[in-house]
Amino acid sequence: DDLKKYVRRILTNLYTAPVIFEHGSMLLKTGSGNCIDHAHFQFLPFSIDLLPRLQQDYIFYSIPTLDEILKLKHSRKAYLYFEDQNGSMFVANTDLVSSQYFRRIISEMLGNPSQWDYEIYPNYTQIKLTIEQISSWIAENPM
Repeated sequence: DDLKKYVRRILTNLYTAPVIFEHGSMLLKTGSGNCIDHAHFQFLPFSIDLLPRLQQDYIFYSIPTLDEILKLKHSRKAYLYFEDQNGSMFVANTDLVSSQYFRRIISEMLGNPSQWDYEIYPNYTQIKLTIEQISSWIAENPM
């Protein structure tokens, strides 16, 4: 949680408050795109309110802490985690999550529906620039 807050602070200072998302499974190899059960948050500085669009596809409910995700393990279903720009956390529990669900929705909302696939659209120039900007900020603002 501390690392999540630190990354949020960096991105908010450099760009804009990020949304944070993660999708995963409570079972191995459920088709959610994972081969090992794990969590990895994706942070995206994003000024659009994403929750209404997500709620068109899934029922998201508010959670007070990340620990709430652990309570989903008894369901043995896939889950979607979403955190808005204000730090409010939401989760949806579902039978199946389509591959790269969040990336697809975000690309759609940005008007580039085909650019969700980082393998086809890696945008190396932007990656390099982002690394340089974040590295400089961290050097000037140590944890």
